[in-house]
Amino acid sequence: MALTGTGIAVLSGLLMRQPVEVSVLTIPQSPWPGFAYFNLAHRLGLDQRHGLRIDSVNYDDGQMMVEAYLEGRLPLVQVSNVEAVEICRRQPKRCPRVVLVLDSSAGADRLVVRTSSLGLEDLRGRRVGVTPFGLGPYVLNRALATAGMDLKDVEQVRLHAHAMPQALAWGQVEAAVLYSPFSEQAVRLGFSRVVFDSRQMPGELCDLLVVEPKYYERNRSAIIRLLRAWQDAHDWARAHPAEARQKMAPDQQLSEAGLAQAEQGVEYLNLQQQRAMLAPLGLVARNLEMVRSGLVDLGRATASTPLPLVIDEPVRKALQPRGNGPFFP
Repeated sequence: MALTGTGIAVLSGLLMRQPVEVSVLTIPQSPWPGFAYFNLAHRLGLDQRHGLRIDSVNYDDGQMMVEAYLEGRLPLVQVSNVEAVEICRRQPKRCPRVVLVLDSSAGADRLVVRTSSLGLEDLRGRRVGVTPFGLGPYVLNRALATAGMDLKDVEQVRLHAHAMPQALAWGQVEAAVLYSPFSEQAVRLGFSRVVFDSRQMPGELCDLLVVEPKYYERNRSAIIRLLRAWQDAHDWARAHPAEARQKMAPDQQLSEAGLAQAEQGVEYLNLQQQRAMLAPLGLVARNLEMVRSGLVDLGRATASTPLPLVIDEPVRKALQPRGNGPFFP
């Protein structure tokens, strides 16, 4: 039987009232300003606008998130570009997809020494704290090179980042490669002087949102919407900086003023700026090749180590005009 105009209207109304399935994405986070914006999106309800629920899982530091990915406990993580390449070395079959540049380090990654009497040139033969994965040794090697040394000239002590401020205070190490908020914690304990930071290696260190390949294929639409929520959170934070710091500072283990200072060493790029960067043979792909070369020099990768696949589809689609349907990808 053909529906009348009234029947069509009633049916349309019923269909519109059908519940729409909300995608749930678990996003790990650890103290670092660039990792805070997914959680901010959730707190503001910006994820709901895009048919998402962002569930945050907290880790003491970024290295613990890398370990969780390698152990298969996380399919999506926020990591440095150096750690992304090291993941591929350790688990080539799960070498992840890069879908977003979270930030670029412009002074927030630092080599600090325990006492004011120590300089870079005094670290020869000393114990230096570095993270278990490649970022710490990578930054340390770049710093030592400015003083005519390399990693063989120091004793590396593997520590998680959250343990380094206390290790400096107790004299277990004479220096450490740290980042916010742990470098600020070291300052508060009275044992920190910066002798090198990522401003001296411009454009070299960045943080990425990476996704396990099979998980990406199953969740493409949700990841596109996740990028939109991330951009909305940054837009809100720029419009309401004081309120944003108030919401984010506790998770960063910093005061609001401390978070503002920490973010001075971090640069953010919006989705439009990232479109060209994430293109095939774009800046991010070239950066990862450079990082692999640096890790080869350190003996932490080989020329055949696969690289994370950089894909621009999520950013391109996140920038497209949205359709009329609920949560249209």
